[in-house]
Amino acid sequence: AELAKRKAKEAVKVLVPVARGGDRARAEAAARVLSSLPGGNTHLVDALVDAEEEVGAQVLAEVLTPMASELPKKDVQRLLKAAELQLGKHFAVARRMLEPIKRADPEGWAEVLRDKAKALAKKDEVRADLITQLLVRSVDATPDDRYAFATQQLARPGHDLHPRARQ
Repeated sequence: AELAKRKAKEAVKVLVPVARGGDRARAEAAARVLSSLPGGNTHLVDALVDAEEEVGAQVLAEVLTPMASELPKKDVQRLLKAAELQLGKHFAVARRMLEPIKRADPEGWAEVLRDKAKALAKKDEVRADLITQLLVRSVDATPDDRYAFATQQLARPGHDLHPRARQ
C-alpha cells in the first residue's frame, strides 16, 4: 500500500486487472489498495466498467456500493452504459455493476432495467424475465411495472389458475 501511494500510476495499471479478475482474495486486496489511492473511486469504477468476471465485479461492487452516493455523475453514467451492455451478455456481471448504481441513481437504475427488458422481450424472453424480476422485486418498481410483469407471467402457458393450485 505504501509503494502504491508513491507510484500510483504504476500501481493502478497493475491493480485494476487484478481487482476485476476471478480470484476473490486477490481482487479484494487489490480493491482495498485501489480505494486508498488518490482518486480511488474512479479507479474502482474503471475496473468495474471493464469487469468480465462475476467474482471481480462482485468485489468491486461491494467496495463501491457504500460510497456510491459520492460518485461523480460521469462515473455513474459510465457504469449505467456498461451495465446496459452487460445485461445483454452476462446477467451476473451486469447485476453486480447495477448495485452501486441503484444507490447512486435509483431512477436511472430502474429506467435501464425497464428499457433493456422491453428490448429483449421478443428476442430473449428468459433474460427479459430475469431483468424484470430484478426490477419488480425492488422498492424502485412502479405499480405499472409489477402489473405488467404479473400479466406477462399469467399470459404464459403452464399456469394452473384453479384456487387449489394457489395454496
